[in-house]
Amino acid sequence: MRTPATRERVRVEGRDGLFLVVWVDVELQIADVIPLVQGDAVFSVPFTEIRPLHDAQAPRNID
Repeated sequence: MRTPATRERVRVEGRDGLFLVVWVDVELQIADVIPLVQGDAVFSVPFTEIRPLHDAQAPRNID
């Protein structure tokens, strides 16, 4: 099982959209995440439900 890092963008199993990891508890194996779009609610998610966001899937700003 992979441990997420704070400030990492991730996907959460069973939820749409992208999330930002804001806190990690390694002992309890949970992380607090906040949605990147309309992100005002923080919620805890088990590590097993967190999926890494690969660079190829990340939204990119075009200048």
